[in-house]
Amino acid sequence: MLRLPRTPIGIRPIPVDDSRQERLNVHFPVSFTGDANGNGTVRNLSPSGCKIESDALVHDDMLLVLRLSIPNEPAVVLVDVAAVRWATPGFFGVQFLALQEGARHCINRLLEMLSAPS
Repeated sequence: MLRLPRTPIGIRPIPVDDSRQERLNVHFPVSFTGDANGNGTVRNLSPSGCKIESDALVHDDMLLVLRLSIPNEPAVVLVDVAAVRWATPGFFGVQFLALQEGARHCINRLLEMLSAPS
């Protein structure tokens, strides 16, 4: 079972906010390891989590390490710890619990680009 790591330098836990953040529709590959292993497609994204389409068997409260293949990023974006908050056949939602500042910046940059007026 994946355990929540101590907070090493450069990784900050994301504060839990009860208000739901708007998620934007996206479509890019993700792989994950931890309590479940597999691949999938990120279908929507917010600064604090995402929805993943995958055939992997996941359950609520599993902890995963995500590797997001965000378009136009030279390397994968690593989410150090993500918790599965809900799961249905073919889809599951995760909350980002810990990620490095660079990963947070890449996610926020993508969201800003997608939400900017055309």
